[in-house]
Amino acid sequence: MPDLIDRFNQEVPKGFFLENDLKKVSAFLTEIGFLQSNERLEKIEKPGEGNMNCVYRVITSDRSFIMKQARPWVEKYPQIDAPVSRINIENTYLETAQDIAGVGPASPKCLWFDHSHYLMIIEDLGEARDLTYLYRDDAKLCTEHLDQLLEYLSNLHRHDLNSDFPSNIDMRKLNHEHIFRFPFDPTNGMDLDKITPGLQKAARPYQQNTTLDQLISSLGLIYLSPGNTLIHGDFYPGSWLLADSGIKVIDPEFSFVGIAEFDLGIFLAHMLMAQQPDEVLSAIWNQYNKPADFSDMLLSGFTGVEMLRRLIGIAQLPVQLNLSEKNALMKRAASFITKGDLVRQLGI
Repeated sequence: MPDLIDRFNQEVPKGFFLENDLKKVSAFLTEIGFLQSNERLEKIEKPGEGNMNCVYRVITSDRSFIMKQARPWVEKYPQIDAPVSRINIENTYLETAQDIAGVGPASPKCLWFDHSHYLMIIEDLGEARDLTYLYRDDAKLCTEHLDQLLEYLSNLHRHDLNSDFPSNIDMRKLNHEHIFRFPFDPTNGMDLDKITPGLQKAARPYQQNTTLDQLISSLGLIYLSPGNTLIHGDFYPGSWLLADSGIKVIDPEFSFVGIAEFDLGIFLAHMLMAQQPDEVLSAIWNQYNKPADFSDMLLSGFTGVEMLRRLIGIAQLPVQLNLSEKNALMKRAASFITKGDLVRQLGI
């Protein structure tokens, strides 16, 4: 970590390092001309738990806004290196989103961006909460929010890109490691029993299955390949905020031009792990407006991989599931990959 901090400080002008320091942040915002005359900083606070980036809410005498900085590591898991270029991708995505019907209104606006500081300032969505509560307490995704999410995803995937979008290959390689390889390596060093007693042994059949491994590797290669659809890349409840004006979709740093099946597969996987009722799953399938050449087999595969990697990989979810329930989900996920029977099992 010290080496990464030194490298970061050498790369950015004056080594500006975003932190909860009123004097330092005020001086920076004044220097870039973002603060208005007579505007004073009053408070800096964490708006919530961030995964990839350092994020603060800045409250002034006149307004509030969000400052977000990418650093050469994952903020939640600082032992994992991550490309700082992800902030450029997020800015490009948010700019593109503003011109897409049904996507722009659900996306925060970027107010200021500077790639040399790996820093962006975006609008404050207020005291919004993410939808990770769906993993707990038998919560159900309501029809209104489901409709908004499906409108967002359908319009995003059917948008005709008028300009080249960055390949985001470095972030895709990082994601590829933690979705398609690391969770299925029995020597990865994770102690799954610390998460759920008995999970280490339960995971072995999915880490030592040659057929499953080959199929997962093939899906990983498809993920790394260029596609023709702009995708969010991390479309799950942690990226959905419930604000006063409705659902907002945030954190598109994994976005790229890929295939729609990946986004929808992530969506379905998390609804299955959140134990949403059949009516929610059926609505996703029936209301989502599929682009041309959409593959049910690929959708099934990506759904299964996401379920497995969330259950036995690093990126754990706040699920309230016992070992028996996790076993059932892993068995179901494996059948999605090996048999492609997502549609049949969901009864849709």
